[in-house]
Amino acid sequence: MNHHLVVCCVLACVWCQSALPQTMTVHTKNGQQPFVISEIDSITFSSGSANQVGEWVTVPAGEYTYGEGDTVRTLDYDFSIMKYEVTNAQYLQYLQEALASGEVTVSGSTVRGQYPGDAKWIAGIRDFYILGSNNSGLNKFGQINYVDNKFVLTPDNSYTNHPVVYVTWFGAWAYANHYNLRLPTEEEWEKAARGTTAYDYPWGNSITQGDANYSGSGDPYTDGTTPVGYYNGTAYGTFQTNNRPGPYGAYDLAGNAWEWTDSFFGGTSPTGRVLRGGSWYYGTTYLRTWYRISNGPAYGFSFYGFRCARTN
Repeated sequence: MNHHLVVCCVLACVWCQSALPQTMTVHTKNGQQPFVISEIDSITFSSGSANQVGEWVTVPAGEYTYGEGDTVRTLDYDFSIMKYEVTNAQYLQYLQEALASGEVTVSGSTVRGQYPGDAKWIAGIRDFYILGSNNSGLNKFGQINYVDNKFVLTPDNSYTNHPVVYVTWFGAWAYANHYNLRLPTEEEWEKAARGTTAYDYPWGNSITQGDANYSGSGDPYTDGTTPVGYYNGTAYGTFQTNNRPGPYGAYDLAGNAWEWTDSFFGGTSPTGRVLRGGSWYYGTTYLRTWYRISNGPAYGFSFYGFRCARTN
């Protein structure tokens, strides 16, 4: 029998521009199936520089398990998804390019740009990124700021390879659109995260320190993001990570930063977009492959990021 628990979260934190998503749907399930690692494909796209599109993995057409009840679904097309989350360095370069071309402007503490509209949001100028300086030393993540007419990464450039955060859904869409890519649907995201395994996490049904970046994970970046692909079996000093890709080779599908998807979140007139994967600020429950939250597309926090997809 399937069980639903709706958790209402109102968190006050120094990183938030406004309130967190007010509803989250929690799912419980049982069962497991064999786990198979597929080959990883490296893809270079003609649009954008190589470091902007990065490394990709191919997710083949076919069946996958979806949701709390492990419903078997089918995608009838191959697609590719970024092997890693978009980094601060990649997003900062995008902002520089977009500012130079007039695609974005800086208005106070936000980067803004034109959105063409969709079924729920009319065309107009939207917030893409929440600017600021993370110089307190309390939390270990990068934040882009605009100083002396240029974009800079705070607190320093040691966070260039960490996932970009404080990006809104509109800002994730804009990055993808700039490089002729797109955001994955939540169905594509879940297939990339679990394939046909029916696992709770990309690697199995249990999680421990060394598997992913979550609240209390104990890694050297506790209270912040880790570099993308950090949990790859490498020992960092005394902290040993386990190699934890998804079934098709993508990393950080559990933890580090929540990932915006292209999908709307339920209801008869939805306006929020689905986020998947959990983050450094959340416990292990939220990292499950089938766990969903949503928020409005103009919100950006220190634990919201994204990766891109492309139909092959």
